[in-house]
Amino acid sequence: HAGGNEDIVQHKPGTKVYGSAIDAVAAMTNPVKEGDVIQEGRVQVQVHNVPCHTRGHVVYSVSCGGNTLCVFTGDTLFVGGCGRFFEGTAAEMF
Repeated sequence: HAGGNEDIVQHKPGTKVYGSAIDAVAAMTNPVKEGDVIQEGRVQVQVHNVPCHTRGHVVYSVSCGGNTLCVFTGDTLFVGGCGRFFEGTAAEMF
């Protein structure tokens, strides 16, 4: 959720806000799409398009030194199942 992005950017100028290039992410400074890679030191973040929650929904897999550490799924995957389908189908999510 991006509800606090504008407040964060206001209080911490220069903050980078990444988000899907086709979604209207509040205060976005760095639009991303499938296949983009964000590099911060040894940490590498790979962008994966997973349309369904929204048409532009992306997830981020984070690795360091070639080892995948975690995946940030947003509202796509939860412990008890998947998120709500607002703009897509189950087949697209799969």
